Parts: sequence; C-alpha cells; structure tokens
Amino acid sequence: MEKDWLIRTHHKQILGPVSKEKIKYLINENTLTGEDEIACGNGFWFKIKEKEMVDKYIFGDFIQGFDPIGEAEDVLIAPEKVSSTTKLSMIPIFILIFSYVLINIPSAQAQPFDTNSKKKIFKPSHHSI
Repeated sequence: MEKDWLIRTHHKQILGPVSKEKIKYLINENTLTGEDEIACGNGFWFKIKEKEMVDKYIFGDFIQGFDPIGEAEDVLIAPEKVSSTTKLSMIPIFILIFSYVLINIPSAQAQPFDTNSKKKIFKPSHHSI
C-alpha cells in the first residue's frame, strides 16, 4: 500500500503522506471537509468539495500526473556560494525596502508646524552663571 497522498487542511496544515485508501476512509467518515485539499506526490492540489476530481482520482482509476513546475531545474544558490557580485546587486533592493519603511512610519515623517499656536516656546536665558 503506497502512501503517496498529502492532505492540506483548511487551516493550511500539511498531513501525510497517506495511502489512497486512507483518503477514501477519511472522506467517507466526513473527517475531511470540503475546504480540505489533497494531492498525490507533487501533483496539483484539489479540494474535497470538487466531487468530479475526487471521483476521478480517489474513487476512480485515474493516476494524478506530476506537476512539471516541481520538476524544473533548481535555480536557487546555496548561501555559501553567493558571490560578492550577487551581494552587491542586493544593495538597491535593501535601499528600496529601507526607504519604503521610512516613508511609511508616521513618526519618521515631517509634521506640520502650527504657527498660530499659543504655546510658550522655551527660550534659553542669556544670564551668565
């Protein structure tokens, strides 16, 4: 009995792998809700409420194909292989993010000055001590 099915609950928790028979059992017992999703291996996810898909892949004899995106070439660079050129190319991104944060923090923005205010302004004394 192959355990190649995954369950993604409506709370976004991943469970499994489990067998197709276990999925059938959980559906028949109403343990899985219509918003829960399932996928075989790295196949596509579909919701339990999608009766046509459940009938086809769980209760039928169709085999879910693999997601070709999951089989794509890995383009990520391991941290120890990051070159100094790559590090330098990240500087504009950090500047952009930092600028966005500064602009969107209310306390960092200039506040209008009320020239009609009756508040006393502190003026230092010119008396010598």
